[in-house]
Amino acid sequence: MLGVKEIQVGETVNGAFSVPTLPPVYYKIRPPAGEDVVISLSGFAVNSWFELFVGCEKMPTESDFCYVDSGYDEAAKVTIVNSSGGWYYLMLVPRLAPNSMFELKSSVIDYSLGYVGLAEGGNTGRVTVPIAGAKFRPGIQAFLIGSDLVEHEAVSVYFESSTRIYATFDLAGFAPGNHDVRVTLDGSSLALDGAFKVVPGIPGHLETRINVPDSVRIGRSYMGEISYHNAGNTDLISPLVIVASPSGSLVKLFPEDDFVNPSVPFLAIASDGPAGILRPGQWGSIFVYVMAKSGDNILETNIRTIEDTTTMNWDEVKASIKPDTASADWDPAWNALVAAYGNTVGDYVRLLSDAATLRGIRLKERSHGVRDNLVFMFMEKLTDSHMTLSGYIYLGDPLHPLAGVTVVARGQNTGTVAYAVSTADGLVRFDDLPEDTYTLDFYDYFPDGEIAPIVIPDGGVVTGQTWVLHPGGSIVGKIEAPAGTDFSVTGVLAADEHGNQNFTAVSNIGGFEFRGVADGTYTLSYQQTNLACNSIERVAVENRNTVYAGTIICMGTGSINGTVTEKATGNPIQGIVVSANDPANPRMAISAVDGSYLIKGLKAGKYTVWAYGEGYRADPQANVNVALSETTPGVNFEMFPGATLRGAVTDADTSCSIPLRGWLSVPVRAMKMEIFRSVASPQEHSTQ
Repeated sequence: MLGVKEIQVGETVNGAFSVPTLPPVYYKIRPPAGEDVVISLSGFAVNSWFELFVGCEKMPTESDFCYVDSGYDEAAKVTIVNSSGGWYYLMLVPRLAPNSMFELKSSVIDYSLGYVGLAEGGNTGRVTVPIAGAKFRPGIQAFLIGSDLVEHEAVSVYFESSTRIYATFDLAGFAPGNHDVRVTLDGSSLALDGAFKVVPGIPGHLETRINVPDSVRIGRSYMGEISYHNAGNTDLISPLVIVASPSGSLVKLFPEDDFVNPSVPFLAIASDGPAGILRPGQWGSIFVYVMAKSGDNILETNIRTIEDTTTMNWDEVKASIKPDTASADWDPAWNALVAAYGNTVGDYVRLLSDAATLRGIRLKERSHGVRDNLVFMFMEKLTDSHMTLSGYIYLGDPLHPLAGVTVVARGQNTGTVAYAVSTADGLVRFDDLPEDTYTLDFYDYFPDGEIAPIVIPDGGVVTGQTWVLHPGGSIVGKIEAPAGTDFSVTGVLAADEHGNQNFTAVSNIGGFEFRGVADGTYTLSYQQTNLACNSIERVAVENRNTVYAGTIICMGTGSINGTVTEKATGNPIQGIVVSANDPANPRMAISAVDGSYLIKGLKAGKYTVWAYGEGYRADPQANVNVALSETTPGVNFEMFPGATLRGAVTDADTSCSIPLRGWLSVPVRAMKMEIFRSVASPQEHSTQ
C-alpha cells in the first residue's frame, strides 16, 4: 500500500489499463475529515464497463470493500460519507474497456437537494418522506408547498446522515395535488418542483404473508418466513406481531433461543429510516424457527397496534427483564418509563416503536426482538437518570456525528477520572460526576482550539455541549527482521520530544501505523529479545498529515554464557552482575544459584566482558567474539575478594553532591579513580 499512487480530492486522472490482460489499477485518496466525497470512474468508448471498489484504510478486493459501484456506458460512482480523515484505497476494475482508457474524478459534495424517495402519500394522516441530498445536518427544515403557495413544515425530521433525511408531514385535510418539496438550512433553501403528490388517503395497516414448507417431519425444526408491509398510503407505527402455531408447535425468534412456547412476538420494524415507522408501501420480513409437532403445519399472525385499548400487564413485562441483582434505582426508573407512556397495550406498542427508532439512531442497530428494544429503552432511561454531563461529538464539522470516541473527564480538585464512549449519533454521557471543574481529553482525536474546563455544580447537570474534533496525524513504516521473526511479541514505540509515548502493534509482515498522533517530532524504536534494531529519529508530524517514517532494521543477535565461581574454593557464586560493553545496546545478566549466566541480544562483534559484585572482583575478559545466532560458551570468571569503599558522590569540578539512583559499583585497581558525572538523589554508594 505504501507504493500506491496518491490522488487529491478535486483532481482528474486520465489513465489506461495495461493490455492485453487489463489488470486492476490502484490509487489512494485522503479526503478531509468529515467531508462527503463522490468518486466517479468512466471510459471514453462505447460499451465500456468498469467497476470501482473502495477500501477503508486497507486495499479492497472484490469480496472485501466499503463501497462499490458498476457502470456500463456510464460512470461508476461511489460516495464516501463522513470521511474518517484516513486513507481510502481505490481499485479500478475493467470488465470491458474497448480502448483501455479511463477517467477518474473526485470532488467534495456541496449542499444540494437530490431526490424524494416517496412519490405520493394519503391525506388522512402522517406520511414520512425520504429526502436525499448533501451537506444536510441536524436542524434542517423540510416543507411541502402546494398550489396555494402555503408552506407546510414537517412535524419532525429524522436525520440519518449528511446525505439523507426522513421528513414526516401531517397530510390530514390536504387537498389532493402535486406539491413542491423544499429544505432549508441556515436560511438557504433548495426545492424540487412538484416532487410529491398528495392523494386520497388509505389509513396505514399491516398485511402479512407466511411462507412455510409444505411438509415437515415431526420433531424436526424448520424456518418460516413472515413478510409484512404497510398496505395503506399513510404511516403505520410499527405494530407488534404475535406468530403462533395452532397445532402447538414450538416457535422461537432467534436461533440461539430455546424452544419454549407455541407463539413468539416480534416488532414489525422498518429496514431503513425511522425503525419504528413503516412508511406507505414499505416491506419487511423476518424468519421464525419452528419445532414441528403432529397436526397441520401452519402459522398464524395476530397484530397489535397503537390503537389497542386493552389494559397492559406491565408487571409481567417488568418481571421478564428485571435482573435478580437490580440496583435500588431500577424500580424508580421503570416506574418513570411506564408513567411516560400509559396503561394500554397500544401504549406498550408505541414504547417499543420509539425504542426501535432510538436504537437505530444511537447504536445504528435494528432488532425485531421485543426484549432487545424494551431493555434498550429502559437502560436509556436509567442512564439519563444518572447523567451529569452530556454533549455531542462531530468529525470535522457539525454535519458528521462521530461514534466510538473514548472521552476522559478529569476533575481538577477531586482527582476524579471518568470515561465515556460516544454513541453512533455522537452522544457522550458521563454519570454521577461529583462537583468539580473538569478537563476533557479525546483518544486519537483533537479538538478545534482549546476546550474550556467544564464546571459541574453540586447536584447539577450540564448538557448541550458540542465538540468538533479532527483526527491526528499518522506515522507509517515497516520493520525488516530475520526470516521467521514473530512480530506479535511486542510493538513499536513512538516518543516525542516531551516524553509523550504512543505504542502500536506490528502486522505479521512487519508493517505498522500510528494513528491519532499529535503534531510533533518523534523517535521510533522496536525491541525484541534476540534482535538488535536501530531507531528512527526526527520523524516530524505537521498539520495532522501522514508521514512515512522508513524502515527499522533489525538483525539477529548472539549470546555469551559461562559460570562464576570463587577462586579460593571453586564454589559457584550467585548474584554476580556480568555485563558486555556495548553502550548502544547494553546487555547484562546475573549469575544464578549454580553460578551460571547467559547474556542475550548481543550484536555480532568483539566484547569486553566484566563481572562484579559486592565483596568480589575479577579481571575483565577482552576480545570475546560473538557471532549471529550463536552462543559463545565458556566465558568463566573466578572471583577474588575485593575491598568495599563507601562515601558520597561529588562533582570533581564543584565538590557538590551528585544524585545517584541506587548504588554504583566499579572495580578498584591500582590507580586513582574519579567519578565525574551521575544522576538521581544524593546518597551513599558502594564502590568495590
